[in-house]
Amino acid sequence: MHKELAGLPLRIAALERNSRFHPRISLSLAAAWLIAIVVAARPQATQEKSATVTALRASSFELVDDKGRTRGTWRVEGDTSSSLSLIDAKGHKRFEAAVREDEEVYLHLRDNQGRGRITQAVDRADHPHVLVHDRGNKARVHLAVAHSGAPSLIFIDADGNHSAGLGIHKDGEAWLRPAPAK
Repeated sequence: MHKELAGLPLRIAALERNSRFHPRISLSLAAAWLIAIVVAARPQATQEKSATVTALRASSFELVDDKGRTRGTWRVEGDTSSSLSLIDAKGHKRFEAAVREDEEVYLHLRDNQGRGRITQAVDRADHPHVLVHDRGNKARVHLAVAHSGAPSLIFIDADGNHSAGLGIHKDGEAWLRPAPAK
């Protein structure tokens, strides 16, 4: 056998080892470069994101469906009031949350025709209220808690009169309207 051919299996084995080793090095170097590029570009991406958010500033936003119909709004009214509304596919406002004059907070739930049916509110004096309305949007039931912590439940007739109710005075004494017959 020729001398040069005798060492051929050893040289082929060495080439195979090198061919496996070099792709690993190349892949490792490529990954390192990719990481370096991402890290270097990261602060710039954050600045671009901030600029995009700033560009979205507005006093009103509309949420529209795929047919271009308004399905919700978020509005600022003047310096002290804002509201968020959701509108159904028929165009009826079904939900509204609002802050009025930075003091009163409302949540309105409406029926399928957009008529107000339930209102939750916290008034200027920080008293919580829940009102249940009839189909004409007249309040018929009023649940509240006074500043003293005294709760009340009042039933309102169709004319708006507080016809009946029950509650607890701030001194802990119960009350009932109309008063029971003696």
